[in-house]
Amino acid sequence: MRITPTLIIPVTTCFLIWPALVGCHTPPMTYSASQLQSPSARARAAYLYWQRNNVPSLREKDYRRIALVDFSVEYVTAKMEMPGQNQPTFSPPAIAPGHIGLEYSGLFRKKLNFDESLCRQLADELHQMFISHLTRRGFEVVDSAEIRQAPAYQRLETSPRDNGSILQELNLIGSDTGRTKKMIIYPATGLQIVTGADGEDIEDVELDLLDQLHADVSLRVHIRVGVYQDHASIERGSIIWILTRDVVGNITANRSLLSDNIVVTPRGFAPLQGEVYDVDSHKYLQAIRLLFPVYISMAIEPELY
Repeated sequence: MRITPTLIIPVTTCFLIWPALVGCHTPPMTYSASQLQSPSARARAAYLYWQRNNVPSLREKDYRRIALVDFSVEYVTAKMEMPGQNQPTFSPPAIAPGHIGLEYSGLFRKKLNFDESLCRQLADELHQMFISHLTRRGFEVVDSAEIRQAPAYQRLETSPRDNGSILQELNLIGSDTGRTKKMIIYPATGLQIVTGADGEDIEDVELDLLDQLHADVSLRVHIRVGVYQDHASIERGSIIWILTRDVVGNITANRSLLSDNIVVTPRGFAPLQGEVYDVDSHKYLQAIRLLFPVYISMAIEPELY
């Protein structure tokens, strides 16, 4: 199909009114505007930011020893971001008339350049923050070297880095920070990204890990981060998989949280890529260091605060 101005104008107009037709996410708030500075405020807001699905109270069950099998950070490197404050919950398929040309023209598209050193450093820092968060609440976290040496761990399929699936380009589901098109995933040092279990269910392998490590709980954590309207974001789509001998559940992020400061430098528009931005590593690290403890405290045992 040839893309002409007479086609782009009505299709662009359709894109702009699309959010009103399908509904929008609640806009994410910055740290200052969120009023999440106090522990009691975070406890009250926990249900807005995280959804707990079949998750037991670790305290009530007297679970103490936790195996952190996977801790990885997902960096959103390409996205569709509509103008305005509200992002649509759903977008039309790329095969819709005129949509494929508009989708890949670069309009409403953003490309984010993260330094690899930033990605690795941030994954390590958040991993340590997460462990500290657990230990301060009386939990014991199994050393990652002990986890890797367990026989059951050898049955897991793992990867030192994941560039995401090409199918993400076809993603139709929007978030409150836009629609993700590409991600890169980095695990914390000493861990790997768990991608499967060679024909077994990952949960069956984790149950064997609990026995071999004398642990009560297995956790796999993926934290999604990105940039929204030039601000650093910890994002909807983050997930914590949790397994005990009795329960398999997860805690999923429903709402993103933004930094107060701008963390990118614009580099201009590029065909197919859209607006290109360089992420300032120093500013980004500072921003996520502030946001992460607040964000994660609403996921793990928020009632303790």
